[in-house]
Amino acid sequence: MPFYGATTVSEKMDSLFKGRVHVSKEVPYMYAIIATGGKQYKVSEGDIIKVEKLDAEAGATVTFDQVIAVSDATLKVGEEVAKANVTATVMEQGRGKKVIVYKYKRKTGYHKKNGHRQAYTQVKIDKINA
Repeated sequence: MPFYGATTVSEKMDSLFKGRVHVSKEVPYMYAIIATGGKQYKVSEGDIIKVEKLDAEAGATVTFDQVIAVSDATLKVGEEVAKANVTATVMEQGRGKKVIVYKYKRKTGYHKKNGHRQAYTQVKIDKINA
């Protein structure tokens, strides 16, 4: 068993790969958890995400004020991030893949087929202001 006697994750990784792969120490990077459109997203600078449709043109700058948490070296929540915000640039407006909604009731001849395409806004995260 390769994990015999290993006490830490790095020791387990070393015993598993036996020096073939260099496992770097995890470097802390800044990320934020934002809420928009009834969903929460974990974002960092440079990320491109699809959120629920926003009323903004392509190329416009949007600001997400509902920041739940921010982390650079330590995690900050609550009052520490009350004034934090995340700025992003709108890349495009679009619609997702079609989802087919099919309703059927047996023995009655009832069939109903409907399609739905959810609208979204693709944004690129520019800056996390914490």
